[in-house]
Amino acid sequence: MLGKLANLIGGEIYVPVLWQAPLLKSQEKFPVLIVSHGIGGNRTTLTTYCYELASYGYVVAALEHRDGSASMTLCLQDNSTVNIREHYLRLSHSDTALATDGNEDLDVVEQERVQFYVDEEENTESQGGRGARVKQMRQRSVINARNCTEEWRRFKHVEVWDDFNLRNGQMYHRTEEISKVLDELTNMTQGNHVYNKLDLAFKTNQFKDRLDLERVAIIGHSFGGAATLATLAVDERFKVGISLDGWMHPLDDFIDRSVKQPCLLLNMEDFQWERNVNRMIKFQKAKESSDRPMITLKGGCHQSMTDFQFIVPQLLGRLLDVCYTLAPKLAMSACVNVSLAFLAKHLFNDQPLEQKHKDILDCKHPHLILGTNVDLTIPDNGPTPP
Repeated sequence: MLGKLANLIGGEIYVPVLWQAPLLKSQEKFPVLIVSHGIGGNRTTLTTYCYELASYGYVVAALEHRDGSASMTLCLQDNSTVNIREHYLRLSHSDTALATDGNEDLDVVEQERVQFYVDEEENTESQGGRGARVKQMRQRSVINARNCTEEWRRFKHVEVWDDFNLRNGQMYHRTEEISKVLDELTNMTQGNHVYNKLDLAFKTNQFKDRLDLERVAIIGHSFGGAATLATLAVDERFKVGISLDGWMHPLDDFIDRSVKQPCLLLNMEDFQWERNVNRMIKFQKAKESSDRPMITLKGGCHQSMTDFQFIVPQLLGRLLDVCYTLAPKLAMSACVNVSLAFLAKHLFNDQPLEQKHKDILDCKHPHLILGTNVDLTIPDNGPTPP
């Protein structure tokens, strides 16, 4: 119903991508971007921004967080994935589970089988999550990962929307999910098939040796901006970060002193406020030797890198606060170009930076400001959410 209403108001929404298209055949490896949405968003919120970046040769993974901040998220409960210990304990008591000659003691077989898999699990380590290699009991798909049931999880409403402990915890929850996405992409580039919602029609093993895991960046919008900085602090596999109109409230001092990678702070004219910008400046000053520029898009608002601005005409968009004075196409183009310039500078720092990228980062552009438009002399705790 909402989609039909949007079509009546703003016209049919068209996304110029091919569904389940195979990866371009070449010997080239593609750099990787992982994108984190804001509060109330989901994996489709930044579709235009994502496919624009993908059109420049990036593999872009837009995830949907399960920290309670997504508008709604579909969780697949894998009924066929069980803990190895439980699975083989159960199988060892089945009449047909283990092939024996009738003389073997099932209890002995059970102990050997369980011990083997438990040892394998306990010796398995995974990178990511607070930058450490952590031991974890993995679940394995022992039958078929397509045997799933669907569960919709709704947005989690809270009484105090900016409760620091809550949002800080959600932020670190997000970092774990982001690192897990990179784990899966690593699995794919090793040639393994990853069972997924697209089923077997989309072969993930086509990504074998095709992802450049030396060129990986994390990008986040709003609350995703905070998750971006936190991810840089805990997972050094990410070489670059871009915070799109980031919300800084959830950050702690650990992040300021731990982030070593370059990070772009791309803000919008009609969103930022004194307290949030000063928190950004604190982050910048924590490691002044690192490249952490702040750039502001004139005429942009908080939704200027999302798809909402394209759903309705600009005048109505102004009333709904999904666009500001800058036309949506120009706003999106500017966001993409600034992002591409920063990625080119730091993901491809072994190559000369093109002049067009230098000009963008120097804000030689009619809609860009180096720094902020916010008056930092006037205390401001920011907008009050609905």
